[in-house]
Amino acid sequence: MKKIISMYLCMILLFPLLAFNVSANEPPSLPNISGPTRAKEGEVLAYSFVSIDPEDDDISYCIQWGDDAPEICIGPYTSGQEQSNSHSYVEGTYIIKIKARDINGAESNWASLELSVPKNKIISSFFFKFFENQPILYQLFEKIFGT
Repeated sequence: MKKIISMYLCMILLFPLLAFNVSANEPPSLPNISGPTRAKEGEVLAYSFVSIDPEDDDISYCIQWGDDAPEICIGPYTSGQEQSNSHSYVEGTYIIKIKARDINGAESNWASLELSVPKNKIISSFFFKFFENQPILYQLFEKIFGT
């Protein structure tokens, strides 16, 4: 009976100490995204990003390009090691979003970067005005360049 009471007392005294040392898995920091915010249509754009995990766990990144492309997840990589990925766009405005996830499943919030891809101008206003006054040349230009 003394043995049972001694074990019970040890459990009561030691359990809070053991439980206190167990810490929750903290998520990685909000990724820092760097890359262009304006681009030409069809241009391949490189974006780099980095996040740090408080427990120094390896990190994967999930990327939403903001267009019809599916979300991609890459990694895992060493915490704090900058990574990059590329994408191209058509005319429009896009919100690129990236989040970090450590190997234990803790996720950061989404970081975002806005990108603007203006409409390509094929001919300058000078040429446009010139062709307005020269309909035959304009038709020839259309046949050659398909505009």
